[in-house]
Amino acid sequence: MNRITFAAGKMADAYQKEEHKLYERVIDMLSSVYSITDHENITEQLRETEKFFSVSAEQLEKTLQRFLHETNKKEPTTEKTLVDACNHLFNEWKNTQKQKKMVSSDIIEQLMQDAFEIPGTSIRMVIGICDSDAITIAGAIIQKPGYIIHIYDGKKLVSAASDDVDIDLRPLASEMGKILGGSGGGKPKLTQCGGPNRDKIHDALQKAKELTVQKLKK
Repeated sequence: MNRITFAAGKMADAYQKEEHKLYERVIDMLSSVYSITDHENITEQLRETEKFFSVSAEQLEKTLQRFLHETNKKEPTTEKTLVDACNHLFNEWKNTQKQKKMVSSDIIEQLMQDAFEIPGTSIRMVIGICDSDAITIAGAIIQKPGYIIHIYDGKKLVSAASDDVDIDLRPLASEMGKILGGSGGGKPKLTQCGGPNRDKIHDALQKAKELTVQKLKK
């Protein structure tokens, strides 16, 4: 059932005033990267923008801030309306996400070269911090036999193991998640963990190294 809200008189004037304020804040937020030329039909532009991102008016500013931050757009662009600008921003965001998931073979090779062999085994462990998607990197490395990887991409710490490695990584993910102030879990040979304590990522990676060696030496 659709809800229709009616406003009249002073109530309508107040609503319209708040709407204009929201529009001005949004335009100001986008002004560093978008020059919008058509400022007619503000109500319609806001409604279309909210619909485009599937958010309410209260969530619109926060949503746009997130897309601007994750896109890191710097080149200025001129668009006719707010809706056009948001459509362009969304497409830029999608392209950024795709690029993050594209990992060069050089990065993979370097990480594998930096891997160290766990004493008493033929298994090599990769530990590191990267800018690319950690799941993509881990997935590429464990295609080779004899690898365990713990890698952090700024958002999540991913642990993975090759098919021939006998290990359950889930208890490790839980311990690393605690250090980061959050939690972790997943499948026996592919886990994720994370939390707000990003400054403790080196502690979490050290714990991953210690627990991995302990498990494989048993």
